[in-house]
Amino acid sequence: MDIFKIAETDAGLGDDEIRAALEQSVAGRDLRKVLIIPPDFTRFHSNAGFITQVYWKLLTERGAQVDVMPALGTHVHVSETQSEVEGCRERHDGKSPVQWLESLGAFDVPAIAAHCVYVDDEDIAILAKHGVTVAHNPASNMKLSSGFAPIAKMLDAGVNVALGTDGMASNNNHDMFQDMYLMAMLPKGKELDPTLITPKQAVFSATRAGALAQGREDCGLVKEGFKADLCVLDVTGISWCPVNDMLTNVVYAGHGSDVVLTMCDGAVVYRNGVWPTLDIDRVKAEVCKRTVRIQDELAQG
Repeated sequence: MDIFKIAETDAGLGDDEIRAALEQSVAGRDLRKVLIIPPDFTRFHSNAGFITQVYWKLLTERGAQVDVMPALGTHVHVSETQSEVEGCRERHDGKSPVQWLESLGAFDVPAIAAHCVYVDDEDIAILAKHGVTVAHNPASNMKLSSGFAPIAKMLDAGVNVALGTDGMASNNNHDMFQDMYLMAMLPKGKELDPTLITPKQAVFSATRAGALAQGREDCGLVKEGFKADLCVLDVTGISWCPVNDMLTNVVYAGHGSDVVLTMCDGAVVYRNGVWPTLDIDRVKAEVCKRTVRIQDELAQG
């Protein structure tokens, strides 16, 4: 995998300039093995979906047809903001980002579409038809004031909706229980319908749906023959009492702090406050060191 960081001066460029920057960055490379990283995510974020669209257009123009690379998957930011959708429609004969990416063949391979806040019924039908997984990030969408993704409609249409936290800068605590809570609560408030998004749907999105998004059929369930990926919860705390329905309590009363053990493929990676595979003091020291460096770079403009 080749990793290229777009030059700092490219942030905020227009269509032709972004295309030129991408072409220069990946000249002579196999686009199927290239990761493009924007220079300053906070400034470039609104263009993330458009960068992906241009990248896919370059991919198809280079002759890297999707029918000869069936194992290739793609992860894209799609329709996260209104401005992204409006800009895409202006540039591409009225097509939404979902419609345009479909026309480029981006969904002819296993795909994960992040956010999908501003998708209409036609977009949702396209996502369902191609088996695209939507990575739903409710905390991020609120913190960045992006809006509310119509996940109830997506689920009704058969779209695989997997739950995510998004990056640290647009969520902060990365507590999946918080995001399960938000996923279950927000559609109810927005649509004034208390039946939308059941606890079972929220838990599925936080577990099995994510495994399916990665093509891992043997994960996401506690089942014989499946990978031993699981979390053990302490449900003796006062917030869990009473338990009329365990799934309801997990979604509406659970917290990350209730996790007492995490196992990945049979290996214990967390137990009662201890991470046996990590040097936590070193991790925290490295984070603080990098934070100071980033703050200094920002201060220098």
